[in-house]
Amino acid sequence: MENKFKQVIKRADIISYYFYMRIANILLRLIYKTNITPNIVTLFSIIIGIISGVAFAFHLTIIGILLFTLAYTLDCLDGQLARFHNLHSEFGLWFDNTGDRITEVAVIIGLSIGYLEHMILSSILVGLTLIYWYGQDILYHQNRLKGINKHYKGKLFILKLLSPFLSKGTTVLLLSLSPLLNIEYIFIFYIFIYIIKIPELIILEYKNQENLKG
Repeated sequence: MENKFKQVIKRADIISYYFYMRIANILLRLIYKTNITPNIVTLFSIIIGIISGVAFAFHLTIIGILLFTLAYTLDCLDGQLARFHNLHSEFGLWFDNTGDRITEVAVIIGLSIGYLEHMILSSILVGLTLIYWYGQDILYHQNRLKGINKHYKGKLFILKLLSPFLSKGTTVLLLSLSPLLNIEYIFIFYIFIYIIKIPELIILEYKNQENLKG
């Protein structure tokens, strides 16, 4: 049984793997015998993520940080629970991805209301975030339907150089702590990243289509 608990921990970035996913694994041991499903965990993750955004908007910094951390931990837990019980569905995948976007947008908007003088940076960041992640999700599902199993990965040097900051765990950590750091610089940094990553996503999709023709 112990091996089964360890096997469901998905390989990820260092922060996610050694912090968020380890906490999620402890929670898994507490709920795996219950009737709680991965989709229920995802729903709670979304709700808590939205509440964390509201907390940031009202300058409840510590509460916002704790709730955002819990939301991402539950986001790790739903996948572990699904793998533990071998429960996989297209709806579950869609719900999980959509929940991630809802939480991210709620937190970004909440941080902007609470700690920025204007909404311009957050509007740009929210737009670029949705364009990139939904574009990636849509292309991924389309390629699966077309039978493309090999997916080219980005090779831009600057993205490789910044890769430690692009992981989900690092992003969650930086956004959580941004009220205690310089929130404007953090927003500008991620805007810059998405401006690079969106064209790269288009290039990678072109390569995938070429792979299909070959």
